[in-house]
Amino acid sequence: MSEPVASAPNWRGLRFFNAYRLIVAALLLAAHALPDKSSFLQLDKDDTFTLLSAIYGVAALALLAFDELRRGRYATRLQVGLALDLLMLGLLGHVEGAPAANLQILMIISMAYASLLLGGRESLAFAALGSIHLLVLAQWDVEHGGPADMLFTHAGLLGMALFAVAILARDLARRLAQTERIAAQRGIDLANETQLNQLILARTHEGVIVIDENNDTHHANEAALRLLHCQHHGNRQLGDINPELAEAVRAWRLHPEDSLAVVRIARPERLHVRITPLTDNPQGPAALFIEDDAYLMDQLQRDKLAAIGRLTASIAHELRNPLGAIGQAGQLLEQTIEDAQDRRLLGIIRSHVGRINRIVENVLLTSRRKLAEPQAIELSDWLGHFIEQYRELHASEDAVIELAPSPTLLVQVDPGHLEQVLLILLDNARLHGAPRVGHAHIRIDARPLGPQKRPCIEICDDGPGIPPELRERLFEPFFTTHPQGTGLGLFIARELAEANQLSVQYHPDMRGESCFRLIFPRHEPPQEHREALA
Repeated sequence: MSEPVASAPNWRGLRFFNAYRLIVAALLLAAHALPDKSSFLQLDKDDTFTLLSAIYGVAALALLAFDELRRGRYATRLQVGLALDLLMLGLLGHVEGAPAANLQILMIISMAYASLLLGGRESLAFAALGSIHLLVLAQWDVEHGGPADMLFTHAGLLGMALFAVAILARDLARRLAQTERIAAQRGIDLANETQLNQLILARTHEGVIVIDENNDTHHANEAALRLLHCQHHGNRQLGDINPELAEAVRAWRLHPEDSLAVVRIARPERLHVRITPLTDNPQGPAALFIEDDAYLMDQLQRDKLAAIGRLTASIAHELRNPLGAIGQAGQLLEQTIEDAQDRRLLGIIRSHVGRINRIVENVLLTSRRKLAEPQAIELSDWLGHFIEQYRELHASEDAVIELAPSPTLLVQVDPGHLEQVLLILLDNARLHGAPRVGHAHIRIDARPLGPQKRPCIEICDDGPGIPPELRERLFEPFFTTHPQGTGLGLFIARELAEANQLSVQYHPDMRGESCFRLIFPRHEPPQEHREALA
């Protein structure tokens, strides 16, 4: 069996031990140093007892003083104190005689207390010393005419008691040391877990509020304070923080249907709140988990789009080879057929094969979107070159594309992604932006927007615009209002824009135009570039 090792000196326990010793000495002096006793210097029985009690008290007082000064080693001071108890209590019981010899029983108390503090084999060594001391005193009494049987029996029983107490106390000290180590380790684990929980609560997007049975808040993380537009909770009433939320909690306490209630509040914004009781009693403390409804809907939409994207990408990949075979077969047939009606039918086949192929390419592009590689570009010059190429590509069409003069704007964006987003928006304007009479007129304007002067590109047309009830679904995949549309263009444009930290917005212009706005994050040009522009 391994010996117990104290994790740290028990100075408080040693102080109690020394105080106990001083109290015992003072009680012995008070009981035997009475006024009618003979002179203090005469060495009869009573005077010897009083002298030993005084010596014991002075020694106890000195040990207590050393304890307050924290001088000397802990184990040494404990051993000195135990040795003093065994010596003086044995002598005091010896000089007073029966029945006061029972004072030697106090040796057992000192041995038990010291063994708990010492541990190890030292307590057994002191038990042996105490037993030898008692046997020596018994032998002294026998030599001076005392009854041998009674004296040696008394000394033997006390010695056995000292050993029994030392062994039991040593085992108890070992168990206490193990318990202390386990408790200390669990305390460390609990502190680490508490710190981890606090870190998780601080960084989660979900607001968490803990309330008691009176709806007083005891904890609120930063997300909860932000969602509820509250500076601090400070153990305030929940009704002071958000009356609507407090009313929802009161209603839930009156009619708790299950262990997890879900409510929605509209102020300060649309919030989704889950109420979870922390005990079996719904009237007791509870935890409120608060989430932004918009965030939940966005997360749900993203999950749904991810699932749709995986499915459609798989289908598109399987369609690509048959489409290529059909298109190639149509080209070969077109070379051998001279009948005008047959050529018209082949043209229809090729047109629809091309449309399906564009859908497949858009789907694959969405599922395999590469990471943005932003570059610093000067927006007005870049737009000029882009519009030139676009006009050449669509020279046979009647749409009018006007590029408004723009100031010098420096943006950080992936040029390939920006080109694809603008192609989608311009194609969308050509397809949907033509008025009922005349040709489509598209206006492109690049300018700073708002007080932050964020670069912005507006693409406006003279078309009828989008009805208000359809605008929320505008960027959903496969949503289209045109019979020939795929419903993927604006969705891909938004995905590419977000990959570059851009935002795409639709808004009707004050002049009656239908506009898409592409907003860039603010970008500060390097010093040398600002000097060149100046």
